[in-house]
Amino acid sequence: MSEYLVIRLFDNPSHAQWMVLDSFAQNLTPFKTGALSEISIEAENRKVILVLPAIEVLTTQITLPVKNRSRAIKMLPYSLEEYIADDIENMHFALGERNDDGKTNVSIVSRHSLDNWLQQCADVGIVPNFAYSENEGIPKIPGNLVIILDDGLTFVQTDTYISFVLEEPSLINVLELLKNSSIKDESLRHLLIYTDNDGYERYKTELPELQHRTSSVDAELIADGPLSIFSSTLIQSPGCNLLQGKYAPKSNWNQWLRPWKFAACLLLALGILAILNEGGRYMVLRNQHQSISSLIESRCNSSFQISEITECQSEITRRLTSTNNSINSALEPTFLHVLSTLSGATNKEDVIEALTYRNGVMDLRIDAATATTLDELARNVSSNSSYSATIQSANPVQNRVQGRLQIVGETN
Repeated sequence: MSEYLVIRLFDNPSHAQWMVLDSFAQNLTPFKTGALSEISIEAENRKVILVLPAIEVLTTQITLPVKNRSRAIKMLPYSLEEYIADDIENMHFALGERNDDGKTNVSIVSRHSLDNWLQQCADVGIVPNFAYSENEGIPKIPGNLVIILDDGLTFVQTDTYISFVLEEPSLINVLELLKNSSIKDESLRHLLIYTDNDGYERYKTELPELQHRTSSVDAELIADGPLSIFSSTLIQSPGCNLLQGKYAPKSNWNQWLRPWKFAACLLLALGILAILNEGGRYMVLRNQHQSISSLIESRCNSSFQISEITECQSEITRRLTSTNNSINSALEPTFLHVLSTLSGATNKEDVIEALTYRNGVMDLRIDAATATTLDELARNVSSNSSYSATIQSANPVQNRVQGRLQIVGETN
């Protein structure tokens, strides 16, 4: 849940009011007053709202011909130029939300004043997120004219989003002023007044006349001033934030990261431990690699009189290739020679059904015409002094003989 520190500023930085509320506008700390320098510790991990003097911030409404916000902001100063006595270059214009009637809320303040307030905050380490006029904090209650009396000032809010502040007028004069304006009479029938004891003493003589002119007059005493009312309204229904354009708050990374400080330190420590662990493993593997390389170099030097591992590897490959070629050249002629001898000794009526050759020994399965022809085949092969043929079996099958013959080569 978000927490808000709401600070009401005055011309003198030694005089400020503040309180802390949650996102439901419930008070978390009591109302306090004192110097601005006493507030900085309260701002930690909270959103800061500045409530600025309404006497110095003009709030109004305007109908803009465009809906594009960036274009509307560019048009705004020139649309209001005729209503401002000062040079528009010296003024800061803030654009609010569009109301149901199509008009857009606008706040205007002197750049010098706004710079001064923000500098006062910066001097004590406070970075505000929002800045509103006091008028923006007056409650908007349909069908009611809301008036706040505070220290000689009269804050007025109609039910048509029109708000203003006057210095020490009578409430009768306020009603006359509104009656002569475009405000409908229906919105003046119910009067709701927030005031402190001094304000009540100021207007109580007018109470009979107010009751005569309106349908009802309700009064509520606010002993600590209107800050609690301003705060509750601005949290639940934000107004036109003056911190726009070049005054828009920059991301406060230090404040955002502060709650994660412990987790970040822990993560950093784990990262360092992981790096040290990998470094240790690297050193162990490096030492093992050096030991194995030294052993291989020693064996290569003793076997081939070569100390370089790459040259030793090439020599081993060359010798293995030479050995394989020698083996193949020794085996292939022997097999072919046995096969050639067998071909010359076989009778045309004999059929070789299967043949295997392994380690100089050839095993045959032969379908011979008779036992005699099988015996002749064995004798013909054996007549070659290099081979010996032996009949392993001879079985008569359908007027023929199924025989097995083994030929042993000269190497065996």
